[in-house]
Amino acid sequence: NLILQTSILPEKVRMVVLQLQMEISSYLMTAISAGVSSNIIRELDPILAVNMWLGLVNHYLQNAELFSPGESTIKKHGETLKKFFMELVKGEEK
Repeated sequence: NLILQTSILPEKVRMVVLQLQMEISSYLMTAISAGVSSNIIRELDPILAVNMWLGLVNHYLQNAELFSPGESTIKKHGETLKKFFMELVKGEEK
């Protein structure tokens, strides 16, 4: 909800939200780049991979009542989402 409502938040709060998003994205891009270097993750654009991951997670969070009514969406679907994402981006077996 915070991400959906960012545009109507006061500027200082928007800047904090933006900083948090940038920190998460930076961490994920570093991890993806390291995964590409070690062939755990296939060669792909880290920015697009981060956006794909965040989009997938945000979709589940924004539609929590469809996916996990009355319980934690991350607890219920987190492992499945991680597995699915890794299947999409995994590198070739050595």
